[in-house]
Amino acid sequence: MDDYKHLSKIYNLLEPFLSKIRKQVLKLLKQENVETVIDICCGTGTLVQLLNKNGFDAIGIDSSKSMLSKAGSKCFLCDAWNIPYKNFDCAVIFLALHEKDFETQSKIISEMKRIVKKDGLLVFVDYNARKSFIINLIERIAGKERSEERRVGKECRSRWSPYH
Repeated sequence: MDDYKHLSKIYNLLEPFLSKIRKQVLKLLKQENVETVIDICCGTGTLVQLLNKNGFDAIGIDSSKSMLSKAGSKCFLCDAWNIPYKNFDCAVIFLALHEKDFETQSKIISEMKRIVKKDGLLVFVDYNARKSFIINLIERIAGKERSEERRVGKECRSRWSPYH
């Protein structure tokens, strides 16, 4: 079952709210001299497109066929905890980790570590437990019910956050 079937139809309408954060990711990756990037849970591929337009060699993976149907050719169907690609300078996960249970979060983070080069960069863009109106709206549209949220340990904390 594709949990994002309904959300995929309107997801790109959220771009005005997310574009500033995507541009901050772009700026960070330029500062870090990153060349190759994988966007984990890439959705409609907006970040992948932005990175490729700005000279990066980027691909995306997502487990939703509906979201990928809106994405470009550099986005592939794949589970985030079993990625057949590796040797990236950077792995990014953008507003997706919070949706996963603790065990899945741990698997995804381990997989991100595995697929980046030694001393590669991991970028986590997400929000904390205090959800904004727009995030609550997105989750309702996606049909997500969350009675419990868990935080991933310190290793998940990024050295960069657009919220500070």
